[in-house]
Amino acid sequence: MKRLLSAMLTMLLVITALCPAAIATAAETRNINITFKQGLYLEMIASTDDTVYALLHDSSTNNCEIHMWKAGMDESMPLITEVLTMYANDEQGEDRTATNIVKIFVNDNELYGYHDESFSVRKLIDADGNPTSTDILYYIGSEEEAQSDNEYPLYFDEVLAKDDVLYAGMSINKDNRDYKRVTCFDIKTGDVISQADLPLTRYYAPIGNNKLLLVQADYENAYNAETGMYEPAGLVIRDMVTGESEGIGYTKDPYDSCVSYLAENNTIYFASGTSVYAYKDMTGDYQRSAYMPSYMYRDSYGAALEGGLFAIKTNNNMIAIRELDSPELSGGALTLFGDLDGEEHYAFITAHPQVAITRADIRYRGINDYYTMMISGDTTIDIMNFISTITPIGKLIQKGYAADLSGYPELMALTASMPSAVKDVIMKDDKLYGVPALAETEGYAYINETLNLLDLTPDDMPKTFVELLEFMANFQENYGESHPEVKLFENMDMRESLMNDIISLYTANQLRAGEVVTMDTPLFRKLMAAYEKIDFAEIDPHEQYGEEIWNNDALLSEFYESPTLLSDNTQFNDPTAYSSNAYYTPLILPLDEGLEPIGEMIMTIMVVNPHSTRKDIAALYMAEYIKNYGIQNSYAFDSTNNQPIENPDYEAMVQEIQNDIDVLEKRLATANPEEKAGIEGTLERSKESLSESDAWKMLVSQDAIKAFREKASPYFYVTPITPISDRSGDSAQELSTLKSQYLYKAITLDQYIQEMDNRLTMMRLED
Repeated sequence: MKRLLSAMLTMLLVITALCPAAIATAAETRNINITFKQGLYLEMIASTDDTVYALLHDSSTNNCEIHMWKAGMDESMPLITEVLTMYANDEQGEDRTATNIVKIFVNDNELYGYHDESFSVRKLIDADGNPTSTDILYYIGSEEEAQSDNEYPLYFDEVLAKDDVLYAGMSINKDNRDYKRVTCFDIKTGDVISQADLPLTRYYAPIGNNKLLLVQADYENAYNAETGMYEPAGLVIRDMVTGESEGIGYTKDPYDSCVSYLAENNTIYFASGTSVYAYKDMTGDYQRSAYMPSYMYRDSYGAALEGGLFAIKTNNNMIAIRELDSPELSGGALTLFGDLDGEEHYAFITAHPQVAITRADIRYRGINDYYTMMISGDTTIDIMNFISTITPIGKLIQKGYAADLSGYPELMALTASMPSAVKDVIMKDDKLYGVPALAETEGYAYINETLNLLDLTPDDMPKTFVELLEFMANFQENYGESHPEVKLFENMDMRESLMNDIISLYTANQLRAGEVVTMDTPLFRKLMAAYEKIDFAEIDPHEQYGEEIWNNDALLSEFYESPTLLSDNTQFNDPTAYSSNAYYTPLILPLDEGLEPIGEMIMTIMVVNPHSTRKDIAALYMAEYIKNYGIQNSYAFDSTNNQPIENPDYEAMVQEIQNDIDVLEKRLATANPEEKAGIEGTLERSKESLSESDAWKMLVSQDAIKAFREKASPYFYVTPITPISDRSGDSAQELSTLKSQYLYKAITLDQYIQEMDNRLTMMRLED
């Protein structure tokens, strides 16, 4: 009985350890995500040894706020909510230099603000953490220096401080070599102390005692052809008084970022990808010190904090705080191959900050690399992202290279309402093998405003793709001559692009019907006959001028500033495209009469490595991902989602326009006659926008959803990999060469069709 009880308790502990509730209790006090209220946008962060300051911007009012956070706090605390602005203008439309700031930086325990156009410096927070007057202290440059004809007009892209010395850096190039020109100022007076040009310095971090930690990299010559790798950046300590330098080591890659120094443990930290590395006690080799929840860049402003924490600004308006050298570090992290970005990803890290997550650091060259991983039992990656058009998803499932996720009830429930076109890809024999991460749908659409300009109605537009090609062929004669200001296409160089679209849609149509792909059919010939009637020289400037068009600013300006009727890259899986005030109206068409409309969807699919030791965490990640799909994915991947969405920024948008109107009216009252016409025109447009603001109240309206469900979602087809879409191997080059020969009239359409079918047959036999 005791053995049975012991076994039951052990099983209970195992089950508890795997469930989300148990996962969510670990390390809560150390890892934390700091978020901000709607309408406040995180511009940057700056950190002292124990405090993170955030510069936030309200775009509707241009007001700025300063918040702070320390270890132990559950959320940030506002310190300054008034007085400061960003990009604000006075009544005359001039930059409001008296209150504008664009950057913050720390000097030991003090916080300062900087404005790059006026070069003004002001103290915001004193050493005790209290707000100051925020008045401008001094200027470290002038408008005259910024607009001078000197070789290097003044602009500081980096402003940092330490031990009462302000280090302002600007990027210059001397003798074909990049430098960072660093000017040292007395932070109390603004007086210049010294200046130095530091070769190949990309950025720097003050570490005290008049020393800077430099990150030096020769980007132009970083690639090593012998190794096929890029040389890393060097970490160098420079004494700005004596000029002496000391090399400490190297980063992992040349573009690594977030270099900082923590005096508490005499350690240099830097970020590479999604990991933080450390040179402990500034000696030896670097070691991984933490996993961060998103990729880190220069503008992540990452820094180490006392007490073993690291702070970064993420891409989704959040500050992520993670523990350095945590006890769990040696256990690794949930590893994804793909971008750690998007609202779905951030929803997971917000709900589960304690889960270590990282991006795979591998050189992935294609599906054969994944096959090798599977054969060898590689557990390096837990979740792979595959794209439907370049990956044989069905073959992966058949070979057992995608973990069976059917044992996770939440995932099964969340995928149950997905469209059949999606489930056909991610399921086999009622078992789940993947989760859709992204739907990309590009197709043709007409621009509503231009349609009205041509006195056309939606009923006048083509009803099949063959008719669309005929419409293109007759456009110049029917509409272009009477409306020379209107262009047919939104983009240039359409000859090859349009043929690619024909082939892609035709192939998808055959596959959807369960047919073998072959080009010698009446349908393909009918499509190509209509295509051959288009005189691209009439409607596409690229046909007239060739590659020289890209060097002709006047022609480019004329083309891109003219009203156009058709777009070839409209996202038609976005319900907002079907609203009454949409800019575009998608054309999801059948290829010909008697056929069903088709909308190609390229789908990115998350698959769990069957050898993964973190399948439960991977399943939890996928479930959170689905529950937090963005607007487009939430409708494309859930056939039952018909809920309208209000615009959370509506009031802020209206207020922003009203503020502009108030400023313009004040300017108009004192404007001279030469300025009045321009101000009046802008004012009229602003008032017109305000009068139409009711149309912005909903992000997705009920009517738009209804139209989307009727005109788009029933016709989605997830495009698989085909011999034509597969870009790997020699076959892809052969098919591309054939197409080029046809486009440049080296072969006829009959020859092209015959050669294409011959090659497709050979490729099927080889497969």
